[in-house]
Amino acid sequence: MTTIDREPPVASPPLADGQRLDRATFHERYEAMPPEFRAELIGGVVHVMTSPLRRRHGAASATAALWLGMYRARTPGVQVFHDASTLLDDEAEPQPDLSMRIAPEFGGQTHDVGNSIGGAPELIVEVSDASRAIDLGPKLADYERAGILEYVVVALDPDD
Repeated sequence: MTTIDREPPVASPPLADGQRLDRATFHERYEAMPPEFRAELIGGVVHVMTSPLRRRHGAASATAALWLGMYRARTPGVQVFHDASTLLDDEAEPQPDLSMRIAPEFGGQTHDVGNSIGGAPELIVEVSDASRAIDLGPKLADYERAGILEYVVVALDPDD
């Protein structure tokens, strides 16, 4: 009888807010996290997201989804996504509240990467409350660098 010593698989370390990672490492670790865990890689920095499930955020997000859904219903080749991981480049993997892309077969600038979107969707919508500084700072810089054509920020408190 032969005995083979096998080393147990090495678990990826969990993601932590503020870590600096490249997108490939972030994506691998993110895939290993529990399904309810949400994080984004913005400018090479991990941002662990708190639950946006607040009444104001939900209402604004639903209104924006209705707007994009109506557009999609009348426009062949347009697809709308909610909280879809978007692989922009080596430093950015956001999960925008809503994104709209022109399907690749209709000439859009994105492509499918497993369950994620690769490349820059044509439109991104962020509902911004506590995340406003990030949405209008490093996330905006990532979106500009990646070539997002339109970026809409719904500011829940425009006086902030």
